Amino acid sequence: MTPDQILEATDAFMRDKVSIEELAERYKVHPRTLVRGMKQGVLLPGDPGL
Repeated sequence: MTPDQILEATDAFMRDKVSIEELAERYKVHPRTLVRGMKQGVLLPGDPGL
């Protein structure tokens, strides 16, 4: 995922309450890949429950 995609996904997760699974499907990545990208970007303070 690109940094811009990670920012978009994080925003959707935090503000719009879109699920990790839905976002992963949207970006065609595994949910764990999405969470890892969000954590590496220091954009997500903790594990969202996966």
